[in-house]
Amino acid sequence: MNKNVKLLCAALVGLAAVVTLFVLGLGAGPASATPNTFEYGDLLVAVGGGLVYRYTADGDGSIQQILDTTSGSVHMNELCWDENYNLYTTNANTGNMSRFDGDGVLTDHPWGGPFSTIPGTCVGDMNGHIYVGEGAGDNYLRRFDLDGSNVITYTPVVENEGIGGMDLASDLCTMYYTSREDSVQAYDVCTSTQLPDLVTGLNGPCHALRIRDNGEILVACDTEVLRLDNLGNTIDTYQPGADEYFALELDWDDTSFWVGGVFTGVIYKVDMESGDLLHSFTAQLLSNKLKGITQYTKCPEGGMGEDCHEQPTPIPMSVDVTSFGSGNSPAGHAALWLAVALILLMSGVAVAAVRLYRR
Repeated sequence: MNKNVKLLCAALVGLAAVVTLFVLGLGAGPASATPNTFEYGDLLVAVGGGLVYRYTADGDGSIQQILDTTSGSVHMNELCWDENYNLYTTNANTGNMSRFDGDGVLTDHPWGGPFSTIPGTCVGDMNGHIYVGEGAGDNYLRRFDLDGSNVITYTPVVENEGIGGMDLASDLCTMYYTSREDSVQAYDVCTSTQLPDLVTGLNGPCHALRIRDNGEILVACDTEVLRLDNLGNTIDTYQPGADEYFALELDWDDTSFWVGGVFTGVIYKVDMESGDLLHSFTAQLLSNKLKGITQYTKCPEGGMGEDCHEQPTPIPMSVDVTSFGSGNSPAGHAALWLAVALILLMSGVAVAAVRLYRR
């Protein structure tokens, strides 16, 4: 065979091999860890009976996942996250807490403690700490490391029944909290110092509160939710339904919030600027009180908030290469058959070239 023809055939076969590897690479997609069960924007709701239900934020109230704390606690209080997006529950009746990983798998029960009575509310910071406020008993505010060790115990002043709800300001020192009365109180966890109340005389009893990025505070008080400035002045009030409110959570967009009817289980999403009701659904309560709502805001590829909506759309045909030939990967089979077809095509071209030369 002529040397040029041999070179042509070798080049065509090599091209076929390169194209085959490329196509198989598309079929396989990039290697990645198993995706989290929780999805960005999901709502986690403490429904009682030791259980937390996961709902999609734009859904009809269909349960997506059930997380069992194994505590059997009739009433469940507030929920919180650590910096690694592990979920913590406060199990009121059993006086303990539980921890789940980002797949919703129970990793620790009990976690933390011991508590004088009821762990009522919790909040994590970005320095590896979980703060837990007791809802009764000695009314302590405790700081734990992520391994559950009680590092510091604080003694904030309370008005009525323990610490009802709390959130940590951006300075990572000022803890704003309620104690089921008509005030928003403050405590410095960096210096262990009681601070002046932010505001008093609200339409109490007041429960959960959340701090916005701009320093404003949302607080659920009896039959309304109040939006306060950083001096305690009321900016707006919201009454999305004929309900009494306890559980509260900011939405990832920081322009709307979620609040739950404590006895009805109805969860409302409200626009802060207009006060419009954006969405609502009813959680299936196993106890007679809804006291804990939180939202999962970990981006699939890192980042926060708006960044999550700027992630590139994954290529639809990306699959696991190990699924080729398993009968469970249509995209993988398509890539494989395309590769075979290309090999046959290139081989045919090579044969045709040889025959043409011999003429």
